[in-house]
Amino acid sequence: MANNAMQSFWPKITDVESAKAASRAGVAGAGIVVVVTLAFVVWGLLRGSPVANIGIAALIDAGLFLLIGFGIYRMSRVAAVAGLILYLVELWFTLKTGGTSANVVLPIIIILAFLGGIRGTFGYHKHKRQDGLDAEPRA
Repeated sequence: MANNAMQSFWPKITDVESAKAASRAGVAGAGIVVVVTLAFVVWGLLRGSPVANIGIAALIDAGLFLLIGFGIYRMSRVAAVAGLILYLVELWFTLKTGGTSANVVLPIIIILAFLGGIRGTFGYHKHKRQDGLDAEPRA
């Protein structure tokens, strides 16, 4: 049972299709960041003051993570790595400027999701190359 849970959370990458499936964790991680950010922005607008120092400018952040999620969906290694780096920088900045993360589980889940996206996108390109799927057609 524990092996099945681990396999669904951290799948083995054996081919192009399993790499695509693994990369979807990165898409989900970016989606979580977008949804949570938008929820805090809307909540702050409705109450008249920012919640957890997340103001309207955070819409730029949500837009970046939306693009990152789309990039990971399109199997971009750059987007996958950028997602993890941007998330870690923002988490560090939040903690450095006195912000707190009341929930320690969500950041860990998001970090693991972005790591899954990196595994999937790199695995996809590795298996695509090995399978000869990116070879140029010969005349």
